[in-house]
Amino acid sequence: MHQCAACCSTIDDYDFLECCTCLRFYHGQCVGVSPTEFERLSSDTKMSWICPECRSKKPRSDNSNTPVRPSTPTSSAHADANVTPRLGKQGTSKQAAIVASVAAQSGCSVSYVSRVELCTIMQEELRSFIKECIREIKEDLNREFKAFRNEVGSIKDSVNFISDSFDKLNTEITTFKSNIETILKEKECLRN
Repeated sequence: MHQCAACCSTIDDYDFLECCTCLRFYHGQCVGVSPTEFERLSSDTKMSWICPECRSKKPRSDNSNTPVRPSTPTSSAHADANVTPRLGKQGTSKQAAIVASVAAQSGCSVSYVSRVELCTIMQEELRSFIKECIREIKEDLNREFKAFRNEVGSIKDSVNFISDSFDKLNTEITTFKSNIETILKEKECLRN
């Protein structure tokens, strides 16, 4: 049994659709498809159906030639430089005059960036971001390795101390064994 993503109830009937993008299930009526319309849908249409949520996320048209302003205005006081004027049929010249006067007052020019320039700017920004991330990671790793080296050094010192102590004990045990053997020989001599 599946659960409808719109009404969150269990889907008991056969009139349901599965979104080919997000793979969620919907009652036909929850997405505005009546039982008669559902019967008229072909199997290909049902297999390629996209839910309203996924459809709203999909771009409406190709906007690759849309002009884009530079990402950084000439100064922080020029916040209006990032506003793209939408000029409609009415008031076009008035709005253009307003944009031109704002640009003149702020001392910046209204310029647009082509798609290729935008790609170049984005690549440069990504490169600098990646370099900064790598630098921070190197610093963190060096800090961690330094702490690790200090810990390994203290462990090495401890192992050397234990090894020296073991050697000393081993020497003493060997001495004690030879002393015991000597005492046992003397004891046998005294008995005899």
